[in-house]
Amino acid sequence: MMSEDYTLLLSVLCVVLVIGILYWRLAPLIFFKRRAVKVEGEITNWMSAQVKGERIFKPLIRYHDAEGNEQSFASEDQCKGEPAYPVGTRVMVFYNPKKPQERQVEYPEK
Repeated sequence: MMSEDYTLLLSVLCVVLVIGILYWRLAPLIFFKRRAVKVEGEITNWMSAQVKGERIFKPLIRYHDAEGNEQSFASEDQCKGEPAYPVGTRVMVFYNPKKPQERQVEYPEK
């Protein structure tokens, strides 16, 4: 009887721990989009580099912020082998107006 109670308690603690870790890791991503400004942008070019024998590509993105100022940046997203989208592809850019360097890009479905 005592062993079953201990097993149940341990199981509940594990579930709570997993939920806590998931929340801790995912909350910033979820809440970022809620407070971010969403604007349309486009892929203007691709940067490439050789990493451990593989060619990787990162898109260069351009968009106009809410004030109409043109912004450009190299996305942290990357792909291997060849660019995932052609230059000129429209994307959605989410950025924090208080910290414009905090950005996320949403790409179209293929």
